[in-house]
Amino acid sequence: MIFPTDHRWKELERGTKFSFLIVVLIYLVVATIGYFKPGPGEKDRQVYAWVSSNYELGLIAAKGYNLSALGVTSTVYLGECQVYIMAPPIYHILLTGVYALSGQDWRSLRLGPVFFDLIYLYGCLALAVKFFKGRQRSWLLFFALTPMILIFSAWNDLRGTTMGILIIAYLCFTNYLESGKIRWVVWSGVIYLFAFWIDYAAFSIVPAILLQILFHPGLTLRKRTEGFAIFSGFVIISTIISFVHFAALPGGVDWFTAHLAERFSNHRPGTGGGSTYSIQDFAARQMIRFATHYTPISVFLAGWAFVLALGKLVRRQIVPVPQNGYVTVDPYITLLVLFTWGIPNQSGIQVAYIHPLFMYYFTGFFAFAPVLGLASISERFKSTSLRQFIVSATLVGFLLLSVGRSVFNLTGGSLFDLVMGVNSPSAELYTVEQLKDFTCHSWQLK
Repeated sequence: MIFPTDHRWKELERGTKFSFLIVVLIYLVVATIGYFKPGPGEKDRQVYAWVSSNYELGLIAAKGYNLSALGVTSTVYLGECQVYIMAPPIYHILLTGVYALSGQDWRSLRLGPVFFDLIYLYGCLALAVKFFKGRQRSWLLFFALTPMILIFSAWNDLRGTTMGILIIAYLCFTNYLESGKIRWVVWSGVIYLFAFWIDYAAFSIVPAILLQILFHPGLTLRKRTEGFAIFSGFVIISTIISFVHFAALPGGVDWFTAHLAERFSNHRPGTGGGSTYSIQDFAARQMIRFATHYTPISVFLAGWAFVLALGKLVRRQIVPVPQNGYVTVDPYITLLVLFTWGIPNQSGIQVAYIHPLFMYYFTGFFAFAPVLGLASISERFKSTSLRQFIVSATLVGFLLLSVGRSVFNLTGGSLFDLVMGVNSPSAELYTVEQLKDFTCHSWQLK
């Protein structure tokens, strides 16, 4: 069974199975390049400090905090150890197990994002079989391999780990909308809670889910109220537990809220608010990043599908389809829902201006929407052979751009340097001995 759908792997079309296996193979090849990139770099250092501290102190002593001796921009301490509380505990607790099993090898920590991206590819398979049929399922699987996924395949940042989990949570939620069975909204809440304790930005999916349950046709008032209350309960519980965790350290909540406010501003760090980023420059920079981290092909097709979705919504052409007394979720509504997941992260201009990974929560949208865009365009041609050519050329062009761009980046190339004709300084790398300087050793906890 391809959870949480009612489809089985053996029942899928041969083309869908083959496409999924090809996509996984392409991903693993590119991720292997990322895994063996020279290092350790800044992210490796940061995660190594937190994970090795967990390992050396034990999880009970570390209490699920991210502890470092050096290099953390935090004013919160546990003993003499700096604590970075913006990062939830689950991801680094899981990596502690990987670290222990690998014989304390720093490079093994790069397996974390590789594993979670495989969950993402599985989530895309479930998304494809839920909403599409035939060849369109394969289209979605290929569009899932954007540079955003491939470039950061072994980049050890928890922000790029949750999309597959959230897609599965959303599919459980759509099952509730279509069946009214409480177990599906409970599954959705539990899976969301797991994602939230990997990355707090998982909260991005909450507004659209709550709106969808209020406006989805076919639900009785009782079912609407039950679903809203249960999912909201999981959101509230996860948030309360996190703040209790922060509050256990003096100044933890204050630092978290102050740091969050700084990120959701356009003030340049270190200037006391006296210098700000230009909103116009930010918008232009992000447009370029969308084109380079999702490819111009995906951006064009997704943009066209988004326009179609808005048009159908305004003209009320999204017609509910009854099924067993309930109504199925329309793909164009799902497209709009997936789009909203990326909006909160893009409002955090101070950090999003600096790092493209803050566009990660659009990943589901740029896997799903191009399928509807490509279907709409190809259907305008009467010739079957011409339609097949357009689809094949589009998918091949997308893969060449995506894989080529990603491999170029992972092997040390810089698109900015190539276009601008400059040579940026290489990122700082550390020796294994230097990594140990950042670890919070047991003698420091007194």
